[in-house]
Amino acid sequence: MAYDQIIDGVAAGRIKGLWVVATNSAHSWIGQGALQDALAGLDFLVVQDMYASTDTAQVADLVLPAAGWAEKEGTFINSERRVGLLKKVAAAPGEALADFAIFKLLAEVSLKGKGLTSECLLDKVLDEGFTEPIYLSATGEDPDAYYQGKPHAWAVYQIREWKRVMMISGGPGKERRVQITETP
Repeated sequence: MAYDQIIDGVAAGRIKGLWVVATNSAHSWIGQGALQDALAGLDFLVVQDMYASTDTAQVADLVLPAAGWAEKEGTFINSERRVGLLKKVAAAPGEALADFAIFKLLAEVSLKGKGLTSECLLDKVLDEGFTEPIYLSATGEDPDAYYQGKPHAWAVYQIREWKRVMMISGGPGKERRVQITETP
């Protein structure tokens, strides 16, 4: 969907939430009036950027720190529409993972047994509205949890998205439960 179609979709009420990645629309979009109205009309705005000081980040409900270009591998398309290749030359700070790495890990976990079950933990996380997790912790061992099809994956998962935390807890013989809280 093109940017002008997104703005029209927000104005028409078809789009309630928006995730802006690595762009400062509130500064660079040519139709500033329409964009400002669109951003104000969103129920939730997520900005993922290396800088929390951009104009767009300043009006966001959630700002996600992004790994810099030197901290991740992959491809990109530049302003000339040429594809480039990135090689990682530095570690991301702290326990940060590249965006795709978090989604990939959650997609490879399936939960069986009592309580919460899921063939793909990522589906459950997305269903609960955690569209861009910034932190993932997985601990313990559960014979009914599978990672890449192998049993004895993690028993407890903590997925954080800014102020919201999703805790999935289980373990051998325990009923798996989900708790979602909001931190101050």
